[in-house]
Amino acid sequence: MAVTRTTIYLEEKDRRALSLIQGRYGLATLSDAIRFSIRVVQGLAPEEGVLDQPFPSRRQRRTKGAGKPEAVIVQARQTSRAARQLIAQTKAFLDQRRRRA
Repeated sequence: MAVTRTTIYLEEKDRRALSLIQGRYGLATLSDAIRFSIRVVQGLAPEEGVLDQPFPSRRQRRTKGAGKPEAVIVQARQTSRAARQLIAQTKAFLDQRRRRA
């Protein structure tokens, strides 16, 4: 996999957020924190992509049962489990890349 240098402009709050992610997950560089964040978000997005499904407008009716607390709790647990798995995979990937470097 080729590595390409890219320049991005960050506000101070973005830098603080990346530093927090870097410290929390034991990442070596801010670049690792950015790649980690991108992969986490990418892995949690539905296959079709979040932007393909617009939010319902106020006029549209909700589907029955979608807002029930039980359904929301189950969905949150599934998302949390998927996030933990993806974080573990991403950390392993980054560790492997650091060992090669």
